[in-house]
Amino acid sequence: MTDIFISYSRRDRDFVKSLHQTFIKLGRDVWVDWEDIPLTADWKQEIFTGIEGTDNFLFILSPDSIKSQYCGEELEYAIKNHKRLIPVVYREVNPQDVHPTLAALNWIFIRNEDDFYSNFHTLLDAIDTDLDHVRTHTRLLKRAIEWHSKKYDPCFLLRGTDLKAALKWLTQSQEQQPSPTSLHKQYIIKSNEAESKRHKRTVTAISFGMSITTILTVLSFGLYQRAEELRLQAEKENLFALSKTSEALFVSEQRFDALVEAIRAGMKLKESTWAIKDTQVQNLIITELQQAIFWVMESNQLEGHIDSVQAVAWSPDGELIATASEDRTTKIWHRNGTLVATLQGHKGTIWAVDWSLDGKLIATASDDNTVKIWNRKGQLITTLKGHKAPVYAVVFSRNNIIATGGQDKTVKLWNSEGKLLRTLQGQNSEVWWLTWTADGKSLATAGNDKLVRVWDLSNPKVLKPIFTLAGHTKEVNAVSFSPDGKILASASADKTVKLWNVAGKKPILLHTLFGHTEQVYAISFAPNGKTIATGSFDNTAKIWKIDGTLVRTLKGHKSEVYGVAWSPDSKMLVTGSFDSSVKIWHLDKTLPKVLSGHEDAVSAISFSPDGHTIASASWDKTVKMWQSDGKLISTFKGHTGFVRRVSFSPDGKIIATTSSDNLVKLWNREGKELKTLVGHEDVVNSLAWSPDGKILASASNDKTVKIWDVSGNKHSVLQTITAHKAAVLDVAFSPDGKSLVTASADKLIKHWTLTGKLLATFTGHTDVVNSVTFSPDGQLIVSSSDDKTVRIWQINGKLLRTMIGHSDRVWDAIFSPQQKSTLPVAKNHSLIIASASIDRTVKLWQLDGTELVTLKGHKDGVISLSFSPDGKMLASGGLDNNIILWNLQQVGTLDKLLVKGCRWIEDYLKNNPNLEKSDRQLCESVQS
Repeated sequence: MTDIFISYSRRDRDFVKSLHQTFIKLGRDVWVDWEDIPLTADWKQEIFTGIEGTDNFLFILSPDSIKSQYCGEELEYAIKNHKRLIPVVYREVNPQDVHPTLAALNWIFIRNEDDFYSNFHTLLDAIDTDLDHVRTHTRLLKRAIEWHSKKYDPCFLLRGTDLKAALKWLTQSQEQQPSPTSLHKQYIIKSNEAESKRHKRTVTAISFGMSITTILTVLSFGLYQRAEELRLQAEKENLFALSKTSEALFVSEQRFDALVEAIRAGMKLKESTWAIKDTQVQNLIITELQQAIFWVMESNQLEGHIDSVQAVAWSPDGELIATASEDRTTKIWHRNGTLVATLQGHKGTIWAVDWSLDGKLIATASDDNTVKIWNRKGQLITTLKGHKAPVYAVVFSRNNIIATGGQDKTVKLWNSEGKLLRTLQGQNSEVWWLTWTADGKSLATAGNDKLVRVWDLSNPKVLKPIFTLAGHTKEVNAVSFSPDGKILASASADKTVKLWNVAGKKPILLHTLFGHTEQVYAISFAPNGKTIATGSFDNTAKIWKIDGTLVRTLKGHKSEVYGVAWSPDSKMLVTGSFDSSVKIWHLDKTLPKVLSGHEDAVSAISFSPDGHTIASASWDKTVKMWQSDGKLISTFKGHTGFVRRVSFSPDGKIIATTSSDNLVKLWNREGKELKTLVGHEDVVNSLAWSPDGKILASASNDKTVKIWDVSGNKHSVLQTITAHKAAVLDVAFSPDGKSLVTASADKLIKHWTLTGKLLATFTGHTDVVNSVTFSPDGQLIVSSSDDKTVRIWQINGKLLRTMIGHSDRVWDAIFSPQQKSTLPVAKNHSLIIASASIDRTVKLWQLDGTELVTLKGHKDGVISLSFSPDGKMLASGGLDNNIILWNLQQVGTLDKLLVKGCRWIEDYLKNNPNLEKSDRQLCESVQS
């Protein structure tokens, strides 16, 4: 492996030699090709091997390198393998001519006019950033490629400590750059699956050995005990392996598979009488199971094709799904995953499939220049012959007119008996996709000339398109009319989707949808006309509103998504992929709501007293108001620094905020600024309302707490408490309003009267205390700290217990608002505590310190929390700029989660033909 691979134009050889020599003097290992010869196949592979084995890919930007075919191939291979790219400008280039991936990065300038050594050190800093992560990326990639080249020989899989380290790297690297490749994920997951099977064999062998021992009674009691210890250890390792497999699958976006593995781990846990009492094992498995159930949308996998699935179509009655494949077959499936029929007869790839409006006929278009018509049972009715080249598109109109198009640049119209009715003139390009309006009067075509053509077929004398839509910069792969025929959606190789109003005399471009990172290959309007589905070469499908808002991204396919189709009720989507799989997604499933809109970290969240409104504060200097269903209401602007805290007054009429601009502001619910409280000399970190709403306390980096009279129009300081020897990070009123507690960077918590009398000092935390708050009855206090712990105290300062479980700083910890929790998982319906950490998780705890569950969903540290007034909802805000609304009624015990999970995969277990008997029986013992 090498530290650096340099890609450059031979015209920049002298500069690269100078750069190379400087690297060598510093002991850096550099791969650079000095040969000035055409690339042979062997030499190209040598270069690609060099790219695979390097930690950093340096691209020397110059007018010649960005035009070089060889440099372009090297760059594309580096991008494919997720190498860290570092662009170095040697000669000025036009940014518009640079590859988009490079153009989006920070450039390092080492031109003749630049200070070489100063900028070279900047380059070194870039190379050395996250060095361990990058080296692990390279090392694992090399091993994964070797495994792949050896035809997936299990001898090359990871084991033992190497596997544990790889699993940890994979689960922690999703938001780091360079990110893991799909081969990384596949390699690590397969290694872990193999390890799980080894542990299972070990358990079986030990158990068998023990049985023989018992029968023959030849072993001593001490040896028996040792054997039992080994068996239990093997069982425990197996449970951990299953859990880690689920976690690895989840972070790799294989959420359905993650759920299956989590259920498998849960069932093993129930079978192990000792393990059910091991809280570490139990929490780990419940967390993975809860995570998968929260976020999974894929409900079934239809497996049977042996090559890429090019198209999918749902029958009008919603009962059947047709899938067309490069394996030259079309398959008909029941919606529960049962294979109904396999249609064989085509002699080439089947590119398209469609159902007639009455659901009695199926049409398939193929590379063999034909279209075949089949009945619902899969019997061939007729073959349409007339195209002189591969047929790429076929679609039924409402009156069973069949439109076909293909490589021969023609569009042909047929009746269902196979008679050719018309050939449309004026296409002038290959036809890749066709779509009818619901009334069957208009037809849209798309192809490789970047244009969309709309034909009015209500007038048989019109043989040319009435509209030609120009706007895409590359080929148009697919088009779809809205159910009312007023909007046409087009998907293109330029990575965009365009929505056109075609209801008038002149088409109007309504929206351009950006979001896919590769070409968009498939598109379909939902039957309800409210949403659109797209499939892309970026391995995802996306759901959009017709106003262009991205609703959801569906991840799970391991390769390009070629086909998307809606169920008639618009609640489900089926997708087909180059990976030969077909997936069914339940789009009506209730997921935790993710509120996106802030441009920086969400530092605080507050529910209104009635629970109908949520206020959020952000480092982007704004406050946002949201409806409880996630709809953005308004944005408050006024602070000139980070907004650190936001809180509704007890009557819900006023919102108070604090900021790094040293100010406290009061607002009405409409966003009008009512008052600015000036007095602090440094950042104001926190605030708290008294229960009657007449007093406000604020905590600051100036080491003080100020108590303000905010009743009427007074807004005056009642008391200034010099509270700590370092920044005061949080303040909270007691429920009776007679005292308050403060948390500080000096590692202490203090309890005060409102006049500033110190009642107690709480010692125990070993690092900065970030948050502090009272329990609803005022008898307990919970705190969180940079020491990674959550602690519960009596109000006299006595430490009751310390909760250890987070792996990084804990920024917030709060009590649920009710004495009797409604959380299903809470034992005896007792009060619970939620904590938020930089480790990207939210944890729920019992008062006795028992960890109940870990909530995963944020892509960066979690720094703020708020319960809804009824305790049924928890909002968390993170460094990922998002708010997640967790429905705590969906949090469950192991038994309840297994019931939910097994219900979700019921069709898959029952009907998937590739499952082993033991897998098919996975949920047999679960009582629904």
